[in-house]
Amino acid sequence: MREKLYLCSVIKKHTRLCLFTLTKTATKHVAQIGRLLAIIKLKMVERGKSFAVCSSTKKMKKVAQGIAHIEKKQYLCTEIKKQQVINQFKFFTTMATELVSFVKSLNKGTLSTIVTNTEPRMRKTGNPLFGRVRKQTTLNHIVVGVSYENSVNNKSERVGNGEHIESEKPNGKTWVVPNLILSADKDEKQLYLRTTLRKTTTTESFYLVDGRPATEDEVATIKEFLQGSSTSGKQAALGIAEEDQVVVRDYKVENILAIKQGNKKWSAQQ
Repeated sequence: MREKLYLCSVIKKHTRLCLFTLTKTATKHVAQIGRLLAIIKLKMVERGKSFAVCSSTKKMKKVAQGIAHIEKKQYLCTEIKKQQVINQFKFFTTMATELVSFVKSLNKGTLSTIVTNTEPRMRKTGNPLFGRVRKQTTLNHIVVGVSYENSVNNKSERVGNGEHIESEKPNGKTWVVPNLILSADKDEKQLYLRTTLRKTTTTESFYLVDGRPATEDEVATIKEFLQGSSTSGKQAALGIAEEDQVVVRDYKVENILAIKQGNKKWSAQQ
């Protein structure tokens, strides 16, 4: 009886482990259970006792076998997901190439419209929606290909300040096409489009939670946890008022859904 109880304890322990982690170890646990059964049966036969596996032991073995079957399905799903990721990567790579080619053809400084789908910056602690929110925004009267330093220096001259800022490397990024396309220092394949807001820039946006439009309560929660935007200390030092400061936004190319400038149009849905 002691051997049976020990066996049940071992099987329950391993089964709980399988159910909790769902790793690819269930098959190994099934094999362990089989070996334990064989060892105990042999010992009991040697002692001249009959061997009968308790019903709970049989159930545990079936559960472990079921987990192994589930994990086999999960492994196949993982392989499918891997292929989907590969296909998505190929799609985004092609899309990024087309987008970069398109923005190079745009007139620098000409008012444009851009539609983006981004993940808003939110505080994580206590946030029930963290990692589940996307923000789709249409920006009207925005420009591309404009030098940030030149724009700031022009503002500085307008306010009567003779000081200028020097051109600097963007933080964490490197220019691929000056004033237009950047790449991340940590991953050169990650590209960004540099945009500059104007005083006439307007935005229209809405939030998505898990891919669907956010409810009123969810929008309230999102706004509660949003991180605020900061102003430029360098521009403030030049005497440029906060409302007059040059504002730039760098958008990941995969987060850009559409761009329109006059008769020129590009869409990710092409």
